[in-house]
Amino acid sequence: WLPFYVLAGFYKILGVTTFVSRLPFVLFGFGTVLMVYYFCRSLWPGTRVSLLAAGLLAVSVPFLILSRQCRYYSMAMFFCVLALYAYVAMSNRKRYSALMLFVASTLLFHTQHFYIVPLFAAILLHALIFGRHLLKILLVVTVAVMLVNGPWLIWLAGMQYQSKTMNMAELVDCVRTFSTDIFRFIFPLWLSGVLLIVIIVTWVKARHLPIQGRSFWSSLSLPVFFVVFNIVSLSVMAHVPYFRYIAPSIPLLIILIAVIVYAAGRVHLLLAVLTVVLLFTTSGIEDYYYEITHDYDGPCEGIARYLNEHGNPDDIVAITYGDMVLKFYTKMRIVGGLT
Repeated sequence: WLPFYVLAGFYKILGVTTFVSRLPFVLFGFGTVLMVYYFCRSLWPGTRVSLLAAGLLAVSVPFLILSRQCRYYSMAMFFCVLALYAYVAMSNRKRYSALMLFVASTLLFHTQHFYIVPLFAAILLHALIFGRHLLKILLVVTVAVMLVNGPWLIWLAGMQYQSKTMNMAELVDCVRTFSTDIFRFIFPLWLSGVLLIVIIVTWVKARHLPIQGRSFWSSLSLPVFFVVFNIVSLSVMAHVPYFRYIAPSIPLLIILIAVIVYAAGRVHLLLAVLTVVLLFTTSGIEDYYYEITHDYDGPCEGIARYLNEHGNPDDIVAITYGDMVLKFYTKMRIVGGLT
């Protein structure tokens, strides 16, 4: 319910327009960029990784596309990163961090409930490996979230995302699709080549690997755990592997890219610069810029214009798909597949 009520508040104050419909979600997108910066600062000392991650996220085409849509995606990204930041703050014994985790995870639940599963799975596994002293307070927070949101949990338990039980082949296919989309649109596979260069050069120069120490693995594993659990849990619960379902993983994958770029910079500045340039030139950002600066009349826009020009406000329109768009842009009664 949360995205709808947030948008209702914006409508009440600013009126009902397309711009206002996008506005709160764009603002949460900006907030996600800031949260990624502070989350990285809590994981790695200094500002270089943090600035790299925030900058790369700000020009990530999948992130930009999802953040300007009038749906829950940017809110889910923001609250996921905020919750992970609160967990790291707990490990650093920051005041009110447990309360922050409770609030962030509860708001995440009411933004899109199934992201609670990968969030707490990642946090609890990370604490089990790297911070067992946090397990007791984490269990308290987890139970508190479950109790406070109990009525919604009971109500949502009746929702069926799948018409039949998923078999292993379908599960594997979902995992494969999500993974393919990640490597195609967010985390290009050629980055593994950059990482291999970093490892080889560091070994030749200093006779040790660039990835040493418990602290490094603790910082790196937290975003990795969330991404893995996000893919697996969505593959089990979701009926189809839509790309938008992995939205909360985008900022965390960008953080991993920033770590690789930073490591490349420690080997040689030119390697880091070439990596960033290649990321930018293969990101599709020029296509995104063209799309938002050139008008395009899609089918839904054409249908809405036709109905407004040739129909009457008291007409009834029946449509299998696209009914939400027609409800917003016409004054007719719309009966459709999503209603």
